This record gives sequence, C-alpha cells and structure tokens, in this order.
Amino acid sequence: MLLSVLTAVVVLAAALVVHARADARERERLGSLAGQPFVVAPLDGPPRVSWTAGMDHLDRLAARVGAVLVSIRTAAYQRADVVAVDVTDGSERWRVEALASIETDAPDDADVLPLSGTCVAHPVTPDAVACLATDAAGYQDGERWQRLPATVARLLVLDSRDGRVLADLTEALPRPLPENLTTVGDDLAVWSATDDVLRVRALTTEGGAVWERTLEAPATEGASAWVAPLDERTAAFLTPQAVHLVGLDGTDLRVEPLAPTERALPTTTGQVVIVPSWSAYVLDDRGATPARDGVRVVTTDGVADLAGELVTTTADDSAPGLLLTVVDERRTLQAWDDDGTRSWTWHPDGIASWLADSRTTTTVLDGRVHVAGPALVVTLDARTGRELWRSRALGTGPVMTDGRLLLGIADPTTSDAAGPELVALRRDDGTVAWRAPLPADTEQLLVEGRLLLAVESPVDGPPWWHVLASGG
Repeated sequence: MLLSVLTAVVVLAAALVVHARADARERERLGSLAGQPFVVAPLDGPPRVSWTAGMDHLDRLAARVGAVLVSIRTAAYQRADVVAVDVTDGSERWRVEALASIETDAPDDADVLPLSGTCVAHPVTPDAVACLATDAAGYQDGERWQRLPATVARLLVLDSRDGRVLADLTEALPRPLPENLTTVGDDLAVWSATDDVLRVRALTTEGGAVWERTLEAPATEGASAWVAPLDERTAAFLTPQAVHLVGLDGTDLRVEPLAPTERALPTTTGQVVIVPSWSAYVLDDRGATPARDGVRVVTTDGVADLAGELVTTTADDSAPGLLLTVVDERRTLQAWDDDGTRSWTWHPDGIASWLADSRTTTTVLDGRVHVAGPALVVTLDARTGRELWRSRALGTGPVMTDGRLLLGIADPTTSDAAGPELVALRRDDGTVAWRAPLPADTEQLLVEGRLLLAVESPVDGPPWWHVLASGG
C-alpha cells in the first residue's frame, strides 16, 4: 500500500515537472514573438471593442511597457511631453514634461514634422521606460526633404506605472546630440546619423558611458544609417556601405561590405539579410521585382548566399535559422538554414500568382510555416516542407497572430451582420476556433504596440482606430 502511494506521488511530481517545463517553454516561445510585425498580445477569447480613438491618439512609435503605451508627443511644436496611455481603455495614465520649449530654424511657412524622439522598455529595470526627447525635425522644401538636427535633447528613465522620474541621464548625452534610442544588451544606446557619420554611445543605468563608436556613413539615395538590436548579445550597425555586427562591448564581431545596389535588413533572430536596394528593382507585369535574385545572410558565424527573393517572415523560435525565398517563375518556396544549406522546397502549383501577391504574409509558429495570401492559407511543416492543411476561411488582408492562433478579417457568415468578422484559426489543423464581429465600417486590421486595431476610414472624416481586447 505504502509503495503504491509513493509511486503515485513520484508519478504526480514527475508530471508536474513536465507540465511546468512545457509551460515555461511555451512562455519562452510566445516571448520570442514580442515586438515583431503582425503580433498581438495573447487573446483569451473572441475580442470586443475596448476603446476607440483618432489616429493621433495612439502614437505608432510608442513603447509598450506592462499596461501602458509610452511615447513622446509635441503640442503644436511648442513643447515635448512623455505620455502614457492605458492599453485597456485608452485613457491618459500620466504625462511628464520632457522639453519645456522647442524652436526650429525651418522657414515660417514650412509644414514642420517633429521627429520628437523615442521610448523603449528599459533593458534591466522592471516596469521602467527610457525616453529620449529632442527637437529634431524635418520639412519638405520643394522636392527635397530637409532635416533639422537636434539642438536640445533630454534622456529620462521613468516608472511606467506612475511617470515618476527614476533617472535623468541628459548630462551623459554626447555631442552632436543623438536623435535615436535603442538597447544593446543591458545598456541603453543613443545614436544619430548626421554629417555622413554614424555615432553610437552605450550608457549604463546610471548614465556612465560604456563604449562609443563612430563610423563613416555617407548617405546614398534611398539608404541611411541605422542601429538595431539583433538578440540579447548582438546589435547591428547598418550603414549604406557595410553591415557591422557588434558585441556587448561595442566592438565588431563581423563586418560585411555592401554594394551600391544592396540594402541590409535586421532581424530579431541574430541575423542581418542583405537584399537588392530599391534602385535595383524594375517594373514589369508582376509589379516591382529585383533586377537580380540573391540574398546574403550575415551572422556572427559567417555569411551565406541564398538564391531567390527574400520572403519576409514573422517567426517564433521554433525553427531557428529558417529563411525562405521564392526561387523561380513557378514561385517555388525554398527553405534555407542560416548557413546557406537548402532545407526543402514547396511548389505552389496552380496558385503561383497567390504567392506573388503583395498582401501575402508568412508566419512561423510552433514548427509550422503559415503562408497566407488572398483568401487562402497554406500551412507547411517547417522541417520538411510537407503541406499540412489549407483554409479559405480568411479574407484578403494580412494575417496576424497572438502566437497561438492565426487571425484575419473575413466576410460575415450571416446576412444580418453589421460588418466583417475577425476569424481565428487553430495553428495545428486550420479549423476555426472562433469568430467575432468587427465594427461595421472596418476596412483593415493593424497591430500597434501589440494591440489589435480595426481601422475605420469614413468618407467624410479622419480615420478611427477601434482597439480590440479579449472578451473572454
């Protein structure tokens, strides 16, 4: 009897450990999607409209930290404030003055666009947000875009819950003043690309300078310098001339030169992909296509050459290193490992034009590749390319995900419905998990700050965003 009880306890404990590990793995997988395009916060069930606002109320450059979206706003280009909006109801949670006054050297009749700064979730302090506010601006002068560099800037670390200033790191800013903010590992990185030079400085939480880099970055048509984190240990410095993969100490791990006909795109998986620049595209009966095929993948381990046109993908960490290209006139989908090894091919026989459509989106979830084009979703095994299922339940818009379901807009299933429906497909078999009504005049769905937005564009007024939240 005692032996049976002990055996049952051991089996139960083992089952709990396995379940806990599975839960942790699922949280890690969902976390790997955060911040990627077309990814919303997990939904608990069919959503409803939580709040509605004009497009100027929800800043598309806002950083989501906990239950708020934090961004920098200018008031008639007179001052700059850090503003937090509650994601549950759209109310303003708090506002903190960042710059008391702003001046510009633009002509009096110019339509000035303030480039007021950036906010990011703090890399090490829980519930904190870092915001860099500047008076940088731009305006259209005839056919030329004129940029006005920052003459004043302020870097604040704030508590996202109440707006309390935790640190003012303004004195640590370099000169010329930076206009952008990102993270590199556990540090904040401020940077600017002016006078054909990319300048980057990494700062500790207390404002100490960890390292500083200056790179020549002569501007070219359609290309500019950029700094982006790639993973927890690597960042990319992208100039029109080269890709620099940089470690946590700011030193180069790898440098890959760029040709004048190339541009570099960062990913969130430790890779940079090099594709034809916009000047290398030509117009034909398929629309804008590159004059030549070919993609280069740059990682800290090396450089790989892939054939075809890159397929931009939203992906979790279930198929590490997987890259997709379209390789021939049949629009064959080719899968590659990041070392350039061919993995599998899939021939979209009879639906090649569907795969070539600009509205097609590709999402990798839990070991499955979901290719979603107008009115058709095809799901493939990420390891073998074997087709698993097809669905025609969704419409023509982009497909989004909360990491567990595929989400898209579709025509209503009943004649008395007021508007279109949001449809959720299960990722394992493509069956419909649920349908939810959308506002009557919904034209498209967008994702901003991990919020799902139904966009309404009235004929006689400005667009509105309906923010959708779980109803269950």
